[in-house]
Amino acid sequence: NTNTAQVYSRFAGGITNPNIELIFSGISLRSGFSFTFDIVPRGEKEAEEVKNIIRKLKYHSSAKKGKSGEAAVGLFVMAPEVFKIEYMNGAKPHPYLNKFKICALQGMAVNYTGNGTYATYYDGTPVNMQLTLSFQELSPIFAEDYTTEEGLGGTGY
Repeated sequence: NTNTAQVYSRFAGGITNPNIELIFSGISLRSGFSFTFDIVPRGEKEAEEVKNIIRKLKYHSSAKKGKSGEAAVGLFVMAPEVFKIEYMNGAKPHPYLNKFKICALQGMAVNYTGNGTYATYYDGTPVNMQLTLSFQELSPIFAEDYTTEEGLGGTGY
């Protein structure tokens, strides 16, 4: 019963450096990113827009059933949508802040008492809400990513 390290030491006369694992033991994804938005609709039109934004985010972050008309409806589950997140400075990408790779929306929380007190307008729309979105990138960051057009902007990834 010999392992790879023992075979190497017998044939090469040396051993692998166990401390190398302290430097690099593999790649991993960056920890997730959370963004919190305070939402205060100022009228019916804005309240409707807020409701639509929340519904669209919930819809696009949910898994999908197999399409109707397919032979195996309900057998397979389709992945949720992915998101391209970007900091903006007006209509252009922010010239300094970091970049993100494609992300999945892993968590979404809506606090309908954003200012600590439950209060609504006459139609039931909360006066103040907090929307928290938690994203996770789908691929790791490599050194070569910093040499791409996107990686050269701002502070990179």
